[in-house]
Formats: sequence, structure tokens, C-alpha cells
Amino acid sequence: MTLESISERLLRLGICDSTKAANSTAMYAMLWMSGQSFDLKKSQVQTHRARLRRIGIDIADKCNVSRHSPVYVRKAVEVEVKPLDCPYWYRSAVPLRLVA
Repeated sequence: MTLESISERLLRLGICDSTKAANSTAMYAMLWMSGQSFDLKKSQVQTHRARLRRIGIDIADKCNVSRHSPVYVRKAVEVEVKPLDCPYWYRSAVPLRLVA
């Protein structure tokens, strides 16, 4: 799997133009997930809320932990399991004997 954090997602989608801005916005999301409430009248909170709403997180609503995660699965690949033959150069171990 290829995993992606909230800040990485904000940068990849072009919502934030710097790592510092993305990390600050991601911190608001983490505080929101831990139960923090915010004063939605402050312009700083409004800025972070607008960024997070673009990726589907609204910090004005109460957090539902089952819906939101701090990590997103970006890509998953199915692994095929099949029998593996030993290499031609491999020799089986000689059984050990107890020497007294």
C-alpha cells in the first residue's frame, strides 16, 4: 500500500503551497479528531477549515472517527501468492546429530 497523510494530500492536490501551511492545517484536523472545538469566527480557523473541506473534512461538525482517518490509502496492490522453487545452488541442511 502507498499511504498518504493529511499534509501530504493537501500538498499533492495543490491546496497548500508550502509544507508549513499543510502541516498547520493537518494539525487542526488532528486536534478536531481528538475532540477540540474551534472558534469559527476567527479568520485563521476559517482558512484551515476551507482547506480541509476541500479534502472532505469539516471541522465545524463533530468528528466521527469511523469516517475520517489521519492517513489515506492512495494505492493498493494485490499480492499474488504462489509456490517458490529453491534456487539450483541451494543444498539442504545435513541433519544434526547430538555429540556427547
